[in-house]
Amino acid sequence: MKLSNYLAHVKNLRGVIYGSGSTNSVVDGVKWLKQRFRYRNLAVPTQLIKNYPEVKYLIKEPLLRFTYPLPEVSSVAEVLAELTGDCGLAESVALASSLISPVIAVGDDVVGRLRRLCIGEVLTGKELSVQDYKLHMRIADYSVLDMYIEMVTLSEEVLKDPNKLSDVIKVREERVREDIKRYWRISGGEGKPVIMYLDPLKVLGVEGVGKLKSLGDPERVSIALSLVTAVIVYV
Repeated sequence: MKLSNYLAHVKNLRGVIYGSGSTNSVVDGVKWLKQRFRYRNLAVPTQLIKNYPEVKYLIKEPLLRFTYPLPEVSSVAEVLAELTGDCGLAESVALASSLISPVIAVGDDVVGRLRRLCIGEVLTGKELSVQDYKLHMRIADYSVLDMYIEMVTLSEEVLKDPNKLSDVIKVREERVREDIKRYWRISGGEGKPVIMYLDPLKVLGVEGVGKLKSLGDPERVSIALSLVTAVIVYV
């Protein structure tokens, strides 16, 4: 993809798709998104296609294959995959962070998978309409963007000084508690999770930080380590 095309597509990006579970549940989720987001791009990571080859035949705008913007982002995804045991989750989170976008999660097994990185969630007992999903995907996008510089800066500090890891995670948890207020329209305090906040730092530990430190310039590595939101789509 030409750089100019890549940048234009990023500007119009609604989110990065992550799928987990049965083939039917993931493919149906991707089809649902494709039908309802005709004018906003949805990033399809390489690992999603590897895990669910049927998705390849659905790829046409607004679905677009997205590759990593920097080699360091790819390397971060490899480390996260090793630590989580889930290459698809690692790729989606690293890509979403570096593209400053939310994750959009489909499939009947995504909640359990996302909890490996989750530090906060919005629960709802409400059946969301298409309009509800579209609104809260926009809000989830704002959540990622509004926190991005602060979160990337915190990740950079951890890469420079691993002893700051636990304190930084606590700061992020506090930030999440404040940000959750954005979702007052659907938040009910009980029910199923519809928004989850994913922190790649959660699974690192000192050893993981050491691996990331070896990847290169902390300023470049840290763009893949922001706090990102995930919108869980139930179809």
